[in-house]
Amino acid sequence: MLSLTATMICLHIRPNRRYFCRRIVLFLIVSFSLLAIYTIFLSSPNDVLGKLPYPFQGAGKSGDLLRGGSSGGADQSSSQECVLPELVLWHPELTVYRKDPKPLRCSESESNWVYTVNGTFRISREAVEKHGSVMCIYVPILRGKDDFEVSRGSPVKPMVDGARLTSDVFEAKCVGSDGAVRTNVYVGVAPKEDILSQRKVRVEQQRSSGSSLDLDILMFGFDSVSRLTWMRNLPNSYRYFVEVLGGTVLEGYNIVGDGTPQALLPLLTGKTEQELPEARRGFSGAVTVDGHPWIWKDLKRLGYVTQWGEDGSNIGTFTYRMLGFRNQPVDHYLRTFYLAADRDFRRYQPNCLGSQPRHLNMMNWMRDFVAVYAQRRKFSFVFHSEYSHDGYTDLKNADGDLKDLLEHLNRTGALDRAMLVLMSDHGARFQNVRNTEQGKYEERMPFFGVRFPAWFAARHPGAAANLEANSRRLVTAFDVHATFHDLLDFPVDGDGGDGGDGGGDGVCLLFLSDGIAGDAVRFASDPV
Repeated sequence: MLSLTATMICLHIRPNRRYFCRRIVLFLIVSFSLLAIYTIFLSSPNDVLGKLPYPFQGAGKSGDLLRGGSSGGADQSSSQECVLPELVLWHPELTVYRKDPKPLRCSESESNWVYTVNGTFRISREAVEKHGSVMCIYVPILRGKDDFEVSRGSPVKPMVDGARLTSDVFEAKCVGSDGAVRTNVYVGVAPKEDILSQRKVRVEQQRSSGSSLDLDILMFGFDSVSRLTWMRNLPNSYRYFVEVLGGTVLEGYNIVGDGTPQALLPLLTGKTEQELPEARRGFSGAVTVDGHPWIWKDLKRLGYVTQWGEDGSNIGTFTYRMLGFRNQPVDHYLRTFYLAADRDFRRYQPNCLGSQPRHLNMMNWMRDFVAVYAQRRKFSFVFHSEYSHDGYTDLKNADGDLKDLLEHLNRTGALDRAMLVLMSDHGARFQNVRNTEQGKYEERMPFFGVRFPAWFAARHPGAAANLEANSRRLVTAFDVHATFHDLLDFPVDGDGGDGGDGGGDGVCLLFLSDGIAGDAVRFASDPV
């Protein structure tokens, strides 16, 4: 029909030009047709979104925590332009990926001889009972000139059981009286008294001014885990977070770009990579990322002690494509450990550091940080990728330990004065599930959960209600970043309202969002 129409229109054109005339007419007809379809789509977005295919029908109505659908469903406001998809937890096309992990067997003939707790060096009782008196040489491992070098300090000989750590990272060379030898690299939290004394005054000033909620920020994340993948593979810790702790899961949390840098840069700086100084290796004018407006810089100025760490030194978020940090960015930084220890991992069972799972090593590092600075305001962000970057079956091996960590933080009272965040950067990008229709949607919707202390809702009912409402609306990393800032400038006698942005492009989660998010959803595409 289109070809006939074009022929009739071009009938009176000279034969040698008729071919080109037909091509032009066909192009115009197709263009106007597409424009008409596009206009119709934009005129009724809710009608179109309401007719999405099977992954979005019928889930989330039963109230079952592990059903997987949005708890909003029909409760979402009719004026809300971003209608959340209702994805099924175990859609039939996903059952082929329902696999159990290989058992995590780290145990050698015995447990590690050395461990750290609350900033101290400890020799295990098991090692002493089996090998007699144990003598250890402690070799501090220190940061080099930048993110790509380490150095060794002066050995401490002997390092006695119970001595305070002098560095976060160290090598322990231990010999038993029976001649047995053990050498390994460890990480703990060496208390920094100079930091404590300098920042205590700032925290007290902030408290007396009444301009802050006076909360710690504790974050733990896994790479490449969608909201539903988290529920499938971490069910016990998920239930504890939601049912016992009363955590809020942001069902509408959406990525703003592809890859971990595009998730963490907006979260930690409030900016996309394009808005920040050029830091990519090999590009003209590139500089290290030290000058970025990291949230921990603001927190340090207010007296917070800071911690940041991720595994995988070869694929670090800010070192794989970028130049990394010239100066150590936070008070306690895990990269030094992985630079020193990565080469030794081949000596052990997969995912293990001697007799201890490596994910548990990271969790214990966070646990020690909280204990060492129990009486100080603190920011901690620990991000694990080894189990889930290229697959997620092994993620189940961390479920029990994550629940144990949450129980410990709750039991010791650490969560009574903290904003707790469990999160991921994006869903599966390289796994086969990405080839399914639901997998494509899940890739855009990572897990993000937030929990405030129990007293928060009583003192700030409006803010708590807004957080609950926003859990079923479009939310991005820009909004979480805005929330961090508003925590530092939130009157103790104040409450949430209908607006508030915390600066930048995000909307604080404690204020009521319209579910549209405007400029905050601009796409932070991954630069070449």
